[in-house]
Amino acid sequence: NEMDILVYKNNLDFLTGNGIIATGSLRRQAQWLHKYPTHKVVDLRGNVNLRMQKLNDSDWNGALFAAAGLERIGLKPKKYEVLDWMIPAPAQGAILITALDSKHEILEACANLHHEETALCVGIERDFMKTLEGGCTAPIGGYAEIEDNTVIFKGLLSAIDGKDQKGIFRSVSIKE
Repeated sequence: NEMDILVYKNNLDFLTGNGIIATGSLRRQAQWLHKYPTHKVVDLRGNVNLRMQKLNDSDWNGALFAAAGLERIGLKPKKYEVLDWMIPAPAQGAILITALDSKHEILEACANLHHEETALCVGIERDFMKTLEGGCTAPIGGYAEIEDNTVIFKGLLSAIDGKDQKGIFRSVSIKE
């Protein structure tokens, strides 16, 4: 799952007023502040266990996470909201395996795991980030998916404070 989620402590009432949200991602911060300009975003660092502990020990209303990261280690809590409006980081949630060209038996085993549609989408997302000369900390979102033989791409470049955003949407038909 490549989507971002909001893990919250009590309820979601703060979404209509003032709130304090934690994240270590400038991309998430920028998109959150664009949607919720009255909120405060605080920095959140450390491994996932530490981040969850910091959330529990703080006066924050919630924290932003990648759903895939929490799911992989079985830490997705009961109180969360999927942020389907937030554009994830390019290649977020994708898993990559690398191997030496000289190890043919490993390459053959990896070929069985290769998913062509995922590789195409991740390649598009990474090309978008490369074109913008962004890195893993840049407030850039990019998400490609294939639906009914059509590649659909949404891209976003944000100011860190969320006040200015430039988005792109493209859909291209692909042949079977």
